[in-house]
Amino acid sequence: MSDKKIKINVLLFGACREAAGAEELVCEVAAPATVAQAWAELKRDYPALGGFAQSVLFAVNEEHVRPEQAADHPEIVAALAESWERAAWENYVFPLDDGTGYMRDARSPTDVARPMVLLPGTPHIERYVASRLTSLRSFDVIIDVTFAAGNEGVLVAHGDQGGGYSVYIEDGHLRFAYNDYGTLHEIDAGALNAGSHVVTLQATAVDNFAWDFVVLVDGEPAAQLDRVNMLLWIAPLQGIDIGLDRRSPVSWPVYERHGSFPYTGSLTSVTYVPGEPAAYDPQLVYRAAQRAMHAYD
Repeated sequence: MSDKKIKINVLLFGACREAAGAEELVCEVAAPATVAQAWAELKRDYPALGGFAQSVLFAVNEEHVRPEQAADHPEIVAALAESWERAAWENYVFPLDDGTGYMRDARSPTDVARPMVLLPGTPHIERYVASRLTSLRSFDVIIDVTFAAGNEGVLVAHGDQGGGYSVYIEDGHLRFAYNDYGTLHEIDAGALNAGSHVVTLQATAVDNFAWDFVVLVDGEPAAQLDRVNMLLWIAPLQGIDIGLDRRSPVSWPVYERHGSFPYTGSLTSVTYVPGEPAAYDPQLVYRAAQRAMHAYD
């Protein structure tokens, strides 16, 4: 084993910088060095950095690397990329929940409630972000799809066996499934002609915590489902999938026939357009509570 030592200049960003109380550090490790070895030295000298073991990202010469990658050019090891922290704030990783329930109540009533364009291959949209697009409000789901004879599969699915909805094509017909807390409604929106289409699922919030649904094909109504219970509070237990229905399915009969049922045609995009909150949205009541909590924060 070589006794040669190399010095590594380490630049810190974001929370790591605050924890170490410095923007730049120097650590000495045995050659040949890995990023993981440099990180271990830093944690030994600056124990506060140990709290970032599960979230820290590394870069060598401004290129992201894995911890086990050798530091062939050890001039810079960035312990946390500034872009990661910015993304964490934008995607609601921060601020971290302290377990008191304050962060749940203090969320802005409109956070994440903005149009969202989802493309095929988009990872599962987690349940909180998904719920802000639909919960206690009207919303539209606009599906840009191309259909040819023989194409079939799920275009969009939101939810699970306990509650949710999906739009899919089966046997040449466009279909809408709504799982009303275990009661499954399956609506046939008719045969779909070959070609490119804009399929829109319109949900209108009505009184007594209910939705009216209309399915439109190229702007023309094709099917409707009136006054079904809204999915509230912890429902749906799962988020949104594009082009298939992974995990717990919205429609168990469809799952028994086809599994996750990935769409075999061309799916360009699925766009969620959240409408205005319903008049009975309880989150609006939280605003007064937030002001009181901030007064003592």
